[in-house]
This record gives sequence, C-alpha cells and structure tokens, in this order.
Amino acid sequence: MNNDATIEDLRNAIKKKMEEKSLSLRDIEAKTAISFSTVSRFLRGQNPSYSTFDALSAWVIGAKYKREVKKVSSRAIVVNGKRFIVTIEAV
Repeated sequence: MNNDATIEDLRNAIKKKMEEKSLSLRDIEAKTAISFSTVSRFLRGQNPSYSTFDALSAWVIGAKYKREVKKVSSRAIVVNGKRFIVTIEAV
C-alpha cells in the first residue's frame, strides 16, 4: 500500500484548510510566498512545480518552509501579438 500523498490529496487538503479557516488565495500567498495566481492554477487542476508542491505541502501540515528566490533578470517578449514580461529566478 502506498502512503504517499498525491497532487489531488494536496489540492483537497488546501481547499479544506481554506474553507475551515476562511482563507483567501492572498492569505496563502502571504504564508507561502507562492503567488495567488499559481495557487489558483494549482487548485483548478494544473500540476505544480516541485518547489511549489513542497511549499504548499509544508504549509498544509504546519511545517516551516523557506523558499528563497532571487530575481536574476527580466525582459519583455511578444508571443502571438501579446506582450509578456518574463522573469528568470534562481531558487
């Protein structure tokens, strides 16, 4: 029997914690240093990066997780006529 938590288990645990404690996506962002949009995409079904999964898992169980991100550079790119700002970070 496998006792490892799945991505879906984590989604459900976050949703449950949000409901029980009346937390918003911005509240989670403040506690985890993961942008509210990343958390939102994850909760809607997108698979997370390993560091996002680790940070959210730690937050759900109440463990401390320090995510250090250093901005290396950023630049604007155009894709299909839409302008995006790309930021490169070192974690």
